[in-house]
Amino acid sequence: MREQANVTRVRVEWNCDGTHLLVSVRDDGPGTLDPGRPALRRLTARASALGGSLAVRAVDTWGSEVDARIPLDPPDTSDTAALMWDLGAREAEVLQLLVAGRRNRQIATELGISENTVKFHTSRLYRKLGVSSRAAAAAIAADAGLNLLAGPAAQGVRG
Repeated sequence: MREQANVTRVRVEWNCDGTHLLVSVRDDGPGTLDPGRPALRRLTARASALGGSLAVRAVDTWGSEVDARIPLDPPDTSDTAALMWDLGAREAEVLQLLVAGRRNRQIATELGISENTVKFHTSRLYRKLGVSSRAAAAAIAADAGLNLLAGPAAQGVRG
């Protein structure tokens, strides 16, 4: 908004509807704000990555308004991460526990499977993720947004 000519005032208003942070920014400029500007494209991408949205309205000679709607809770990306690597349900559970720092014996106990089965799943995970260690697998999964609070493994349900 500040990149536009003749903007003398910018008003920022925020609210919360219980599930979203709602932010509205309005200027008193010429109403020529272009949603294709790099700064607005970056903001739109960031809002979208969080599961939110950004709307831009510009009215000629009236001013421009940008409305952001951002969820208060981060999006659950555990399914997305599992789909990205074509993981089976048990592999996804094992990966969640790897990210949580569990060792093979702990994973086996929590999931009610043998340690050899855990080793089988971890070797398949390494191959699918293109890594050679549990630390690398955990780091990649955490970077991809694997939700540690989702899924039966994190909730103590044995599969």
